[in-house]
Amino acid sequence: MLVQINKVNNMKIIEISIDSNISLNTIEEDLKKLNFIEIIFYSLKFIKYLDFDIVKNMVKDCKSSGFISDTFPCSIINDRGQSTDIFMPLMSSDYENNSTNLRNHVDHMVMRYADVAGCYLKHIYSYIKDTFIFSEYSFDFLIRHNEIVPATRNKIFRNVLFLIFQGELCTGYQVLVLQLENLFRYIAQEQYGLTYKIDKDGRTEEYTLWDILNYLIKNSEDNNKSIFWQFQCLLCQSLGGNIRNNIAHGLVEEYDFETGRYCYLLCLVILLLVRYADFYNEND
Repeated sequence: MLVQINKVNNMKIIEISIDSNISLNTIEEDLKKLNFIEIIFYSLKFIKYLDFDIVKNMVKDCKSSGFISDTFPCSIINDRGQSTDIFMPLMSSDYENNSTNLRNHVDHMVMRYADVAGCYLKHIYSYIKDTFIFSEYSFDFLIRHNEIVPATRNKIFRNVLFLIFQGELCTGYQVLVLQLENLFRYIAQEQYGLTYKIDKDGRTEEYTLWDILNYLIKNSEDNNKSIFWQFQCLLCQSLGGNIRNNIAHGLVEEYDFETGRYCYLLCLVILLLVRYADFYNEND
């Protein structure tokens, strides 16, 4: 009982910081000096380079600050009051062995960071919507001549970006998340030769989204490893964003699309497109 009392007395607010000390007012002053495309690039500064080891240390720093979850399991409660998952306390052996329990805490930390950084991004993207007149072709600079976007899907990606920036979040994000799985599959196949697996009866099976992202994390260039790893946390992990599962099974409400994690996911997509875009194609 004394331990429990001490833990309660030591509880504190969990703090998540981003690599920026600027206020929303400062951001808005910056945005006034930029055009449409420049603001898109400006938003990318809120994507932090994260990998397992970096976030592991973030978790370790938090857990050394006297949280009640250091001692007792904590339930994750959704907006309906239902317990969706349970955080088990972290032990020293979790850090030493990079356990599944540690991975759960790491995924959740990424989601919390995305929610915070996404609030800044939401402000930036709202400014675009309210300030500029644009069409689906305004996003051609990201889509055309992009080696990871098949020509047969150019229109889909142009339209989905247009929908989201226009404020049609429900439609836009649901299409975007489902298209991402095909996009990752295409990258793994075209860039790294991953195709499909064959079971013992000779039948071909597609790799799961988790498997594909794992493959991309291991085989992609260092600059892209963090992007694919963050996608995995936000899309696939139950204690991360679990966005892909929630959309695929119709578990999202309209207000879910307003959360920071969706805005952060959008910015990750833009960053990925930027990494593979050819901005100097001679045919333009």
